[in-house]
Amino acid sequence: MEPPSFYLSVVIPVFNESANVFSTVARAREVLDTLGPDRPYELLLVNDGSTDDTLAQAEKCAAANSVLRVTGYPVNAGRGKALRTGFAAARGRFVCAIDADLSYDPKYILDLLAALESHPDTDFAIGSP
Repeated sequence: MEPPSFYLSVVIPVFNESANVFSTVARAREVLDTLGPDRPYELLLVNDGSTDDTLAQAEKCAAANSVLRVTGYPVNAGRGKALRTGFAAARGRFVCAIDADLSYDPKYILDLLAALESHPDTDFAIGSP
């Protein structure tokens, strides 16, 4: 098995989130850039068959952000499929997911990572409000 390419992969399912794509990526980058160069990360926007111009906005955003990749499928299949698609495409040692509307601030990703790093025998961590 090939070693992970990134320290962290962040999966972000999107469905008709055209208005949020750039602000979501900007906020996630603001937080994740604090990880430093020894913990590289990637953002994965998973387009869940959006019917607006979410895909176009995501691709435009990816062109301006080297840490961002876009994946997905043409017909809406729900958040579960979007998460599975993103998890399958993730190349990080750690993988997490956030909502595109930023209902949970990406700063909590750092808390989840700290918990995983301090307990190396732990397989996963879940954050809930």
